[in-house]
Amino acid sequence: MEHHFEITDADKYGIEKAIILYNLRYWILHNMANETNQHDGRTWTFNSAKAYGKLFTYMSEHKIYRALRELIEEGILIGGNYNKAGYDRTKWYAFIDEEPIKAILHQRKMDITPMANAFNEDAEPIPNINPDTKPNKNNYTSDFLNFWKEYPRNANKAGAFKMWKARLKEKVPPDLIMNCLTNYKKKLAIDGTEEKFTLHATTFLNKDHRFEDFSSEIQVERTGNYIDKNGNQFEEGVKTGHWDGSRFIPDMSRAK
Repeated sequence: MEHHFEITDADKYGIEKAIILYNLRYWILHNMANETNQHDGRTWTFNSAKAYGKLFTYMSEHKIYRALRELIEEGILIGGNYNKAGYDRTKWYAFIDEEPIKAILHQRKMDITPMANAFNEDAEPIPNINPDTKPNKNNYTSDFLNFWKEYPRNANKAGAFKMWKARLKEKVPPDLIMNCLTNYKKKLAIDGTEEKFTLHATTFLNKDHRFEDFSSEIQVERTGNYIDKNGNQFEEGVKTGHWDGSRFIPDMSRAK
């Protein structure tokens, strides 16, 4: 792996800051060309000191954090927070003066996506850690995604997945949850429940196993002819008897 820096940056700010600036310019140029991560009239890139520590193994996280802070204090960078989640503390950075980067973009007129290096076409850029999109820390499983697709009210996907994993850790079969969901959706249809009164998925999957309230089959047709899961036969909504294997046993109370 090769790390690069602009000599003028090294003269002004030192080699370590110059390396960080080179990396930031690369990804901001990348984002500028692809019109991503643009907020408040600037183009941004994001990362954490911890992630940079994995990239720049010869710098401590503290040194990287201090370098970034000093670059902000010196009026080179500006910090921001455009994370969707309030608890997310990922740091965002942009340049106070974007004109030199815009000039490079205008001059080269290129698509940055397949670009090898923004400033030296013979050199490899410094690879960044998750420069454009944040990782899916949840790593949603296919069975959960199937559940989420079928659930009638989609809110707090991450929280629902946390509950899903907790139930599976308790050895609850995914098929049981899906069967309960099928029954719950039938009940919602029968009752005509509005979405705003539908249980959140986190509630449906909570530690009290709320989903088990719907473990019994719900008959969509409360009137008409049908046989429930216990073999009871109904005609026009009235029980007429039950099936014991292949034998039908009439309900004698009706005969009275």
